[in-house]
This record gives sequence, structure tokens and C-alpha cells, in this order.
Amino acid sequence: MKAFVSACACGVILLVVVVAMFGGKTSPPPPPPPARPAPVAVAKSEDQADKLYPVENVKHLSESDRHIVWRKVFRARRQGLKEADEKYPAFAPHGRGGSSDGLKAYSELSGRLADQYEADVLREAGLSKDQGTSISVEASARGWEPPSDAYGVSP
Repeated sequence: MKAFVSACACGVILLVVVVAMFGGKTSPPPPPPPARPAPVAVAKSEDQADKLYPVENVKHLSESDRHIVWRKVFRARRQGLKEADEKYPAFAPHGRGGSSDGLKAYSELSGRLADQYEADVLREAGLSKDQGTSISVEASARGWEPPSDAYGVSP
């Protein structure tokens, strides 16, 4: 019985200490996590692809023409990555790594070259960046295979 009374007394003392420390107030709930962008869904049919990813801003191009543009963009971006791999071989896919400054330089160069070469292809086709993005999203939704020769571009 003494042990029970002792345990109860300890519990009351602990409660008093906690209330004294926090003033009986509880902390506000944490803010909700930031909203995540919706994942890109892969269409299971042509009709579903049309509904998920309408191509209103590139309707003037046939699907075949959009496919050709996408293949050219894919190759161009791979070319940018290849050139960055050649300049910074330590960070290429099979490289051994290096300094964080080197990694940063590699990352910036590969992104800049890929974006530049993509912009060149889109400009040649008379398309905007948004239209190029629409075509890329459509390619993903429809499961278009990347050009097989594009992988030969990078080591």
C-alpha cells in the first residue's frame, strides 16, 4: 500500500512540475506539410492519355510531329549531359566522384547545356518552352520509347 501511495505522490508531483513548466498550455500543432505535386499518371489507353494530358497548345502538330520533336529534344538533352560528362569525367555515371565544388560545377553545366540544347530544338521547331513541356508530358503519359540511339550519346 505504501508503494501505491508513493507512486501516486510521485505522479502528482510530476504533473505539478509539468503544469508549472508549461503553464498548462500546450504547444500549437505543427503546420501541415507542404502540398506535394500530383504524380504524373501513365495513361493506360490513348483515350485516357487525351483526357489526362490534353495537348491544346500543340494541337497544330500531328502526334507524329510531336513525337519527332520529343525525340529531338531527348537527343539534345542527352548531348548536353554527354558534354558535361566529358568535361567532368569524375561525375559521369561511371565516374569515381570528386569534390563538392566539382559536383556543383558538373550539375550546373549539365543542366545549362541540356536546357540550352532543348531550347535550340524548340526554337527550330517554332515552339515555346511550355509547348515543349506539353509534348514531354504527353510522351510520358503515352509511354513513348526514347530514341535508342540517344543512349549511345552518353558513356
